[in-house]
Amino acid sequence: MQLTAAGQENPVFGPMSERFQAISGHEDIVTALPTEATLLASSELVRNEAFCFSDKPIYCTQFHPELNRESLLDRMRKYPAYIPLAGASTLEELAAMTPETTEAEGILHRFMDEAVAAI
Repeated sequence: MQLTAAGQENPVFGPMSERFQAISGHEDIVTALPTEATLLASSELVRNEAFCFSDKPIYCTQFHPELNRESLLDRMRKYPAYIPLAGASTLEELAAMTPETTEAEGILHRFMDEAVAAI
């Protein structure tokens, strides 16, 4: 993922590196943001990976900040039919190509801090 300039200034996304790893996998894609939304992060395949609404504590991601490498692999153990959709033939191959997502793991904690502060 690549942070936008707004993402670099954002309290939830700003503490991360300008480029960070995250677990991504979805069939639906937001192709156009609402006019009041601010784009925070993009990827090579999906422009609108993360966005927020500046007047509300609402953040949207198309990647999975709730998943880290190990939780993704646990999920794939339970749903092996999805392994080929991730571009792998076996769970072991998927494990070898899946990076750690250390920076993305802090997104939900920072979001909770921001949401609680907004109340």
